[in-house]
Amino acid sequence: MVESGGPILRTLVRNEFCVSLMATPGCVDTMTNDPKNLIAPAPAIHAPSTPQSDADWERMAAQLLELLILHDQHSARALVIDAADNGVPFTEIYLKLIQPVMYRIGELWECGSFDVAQEHYATAVIEMILAHLEPEIFHGHSGRPAMIAAAVEGDLHVVGVRMVADFFEADGWDTCYLGANVPSTAIIAESLRRKAKLIALSASREANLPAVTQTIAAIHESAALEGILVIVGGGLFKARLHAADGIGADGSAADARIAVEVARELMQAREGEHSQ
Repeated sequence: MVESGGPILRTLVRNEFCVSLMATPGCVDTMTNDPKNLIAPAPAIHAPSTPQSDADWERMAAQLLELLILHDQHSARALVIDAADNGVPFTEIYLKLIQPVMYRIGELWECGSFDVAQEHYATAVIEMILAHLEPEIFHGHSGRPAMIAAAVEGDLHVVGVRMVADFFEADGWDTCYLGANVPSTAIIAESLRRKAKLIALSASREANLPAVTQTIAAIHESAALEGILVIVGGGLFKARLHAADGIGADGSAADARIAVEVARELMQAREGEHSQ
């Protein structure tokens, strides 16, 4: 399990989870396996609409998580959109707010504290928030290098790779986000159609590694895609630092900002090779 977020965010997860446990006789805290480890709910957290420090961001992330746990999508959306309206860059919102909250949601699901419906609800609200922010990112980049972003076949987790596509769009790329559970044939077809220079593949779990390997192999086997760059990311590669070794990828990245930096370096190196 990937541990993330500061003490406020971790405490909120424990507190909110224990509230639900107290309402169900005989339940135990699956975080500790201790039926007595039930602590009182945390007080409401109020975060500034324009965070200035890491502590501000942590309070905002904790408040967003609290609202998602309470199924208050309207307040959750308002919290994030107000920050954007007050001039907070989307890059900061993505990396310092959305990303840590999504990590904690994943941890709640992993330990059995969230059921499928709760995890899907929280993720759906986050995706609605991203959809609201994206019009400010997409302005069209005709003639710029094209890239494809997709979660590999069998992987249904897409918030991370969607944020990657948005970062590339803001960096001036002509992006195509294909979503979840995308077979290699579709990735290759769209890459050919758009004459893509780079493909970003996402995989969230160990079980997705064979699909990543197969997809990269299929890309390399396509003569029409000779020279295309492939980078990988997602929960699988964050949890296993060397998972990207030996699968044919040109690079890997822990988050969206790093993915753009890796792509720039790879493109510059490729241009240097062609100029020799």
